[in-house]
Amino acid sequence: VSSGFIAICLACASGLVYPLVGSVSVLGLLIVLSIVGIAVAVFPTAILREILRIAPSPGPGVQNLLLTLFTVVVFLGGAEIAARIFTSGSDYQEMTPIVTVLVDGRQDYRGFHIVGDAMHVYDPELLWIPQDEEPFNEQRFRGPVLETPKRPNTVRVVCYGDSNTEGTFGEPSWPELLGDYLNDHRSKDEPRFEVVNAGVAGYSSHQGLLRFRRDLEWVEPDWIFVSFGWNDCAESAGRPDDQYQPPSQFAVILKKSLLKYRLFTVLLESITGSPDDREKYVDNNDPSMVAPRVSIEKYVHNLESFDEDAEEAGTRAVFLTRPHRPESYYDEESLKHIIRQTADYNHALRVAAKSEELEIIDVEEHYAQGPESLLADSCHFTEEGRREMARLLGDYVLQDIRSTGFKASERDTAP
Repeated sequence: VSSGFIAICLACASGLVYPLVGSVSVLGLLIVLSIVGIAVAVFPTAILREILRIAPSPGPGVQNLLLTLFTVVVFLGGAEIAARIFTSGSDYQEMTPIVTVLVDGRQDYRGFHIVGDAMHVYDPELLWIPQDEEPFNEQRFRGPVLETPKRPNTVRVVCYGDSNTEGTFGEPSWPELLGDYLNDHRSKDEPRFEVVNAGVAGYSSHQGLLRFRRDLEWVEPDWIFVSFGWNDCAESAGRPDDQYQPPSQFAVILKKSLLKYRLFTVLLESITGSPDDREKYVDNNDPSMVAPRVSIEKYVHNLESFDEDAEEAGTRAVFLTRPHRPESYYDEESLKHIIRQTADYNHALRVAAKSEELEIIDVEEHYAQGPESLLADSCHFTEEGRREMARLLGDYVLQDIRSTGFKASERDTAP
């Protein structure tokens, strides 16, 4: 029912029928789906019963079992078809995850990324990680598979970050554009550049650090760019990232499987109510329930750990302040709040850079001086913004390599 010609027919039918019955109650919809399911099941079941009566078959017990299973499957199939005709898919997008928790109008998206995000899969340590198929590769990066060990005379640059780094599928990400920029502007006697997109939508510095440690031994980066902050300061409905308890792997697989079916989401709404009704599960006056995913202190500690681990491995770590639109651009208080918080985290990074000698590029300041067209929304780049990021970082890398005389062969382990 979910693909091909049948899906097209169902979509067309939904477009015709839904405007006429869109106001029907969930209870009424369940009654309609039950009637349709029964009606669809009656005729095929009668035919199967007649076939079993005529053809040689096992005893009555097995016949009854087959009839029961067949009836249930056909009933559910009919109800699913009816659910897709009589409901609009957009009405049920917010049904993922199964439990959505809102805090003062802001949503904790960790549950969504674990359960409802089609591009990422569950990971017991990182909570979620890119899938190992398109648009990612088998190593769970965006882009071509990395050679191990890396080729001689190659500088490998790995970019860690959130959705702004991961990018929009179907369009080149800024790490991809950075790779093109570096190789287009290097001289013939300079090393070849290989840029790896290790960005993951929804990631905080806590998750980024854990992934970096997982990657470090085999990826062999010469440089890393680290861009976090937006998700760090996002309010969590419950425990912070380093204490967050995800559901079991079995529960995640079960939920993801069930959420593919419209019938299940209709039943879910009838039991739990609409997403707007779920604020009651959160006590907004409880400080333990309204806190950032990663505190400013922990954010700075995570970046310092990035730097220490990179230095120990002989890798150059460069930290990026997180760009965003100005607070004055928005009227919505929830956006104003996270923009103020992101600016505070950027300030903390600048302070740490001075005291701990972290190497930073102030991307926030650079984009604040540029045109509005660099950002598509509150925190994500347009194509122009991605190309500007590639130019900014590319010039930084090339200037450094030319001033220090760095040669990739000094770091190569390949024969």
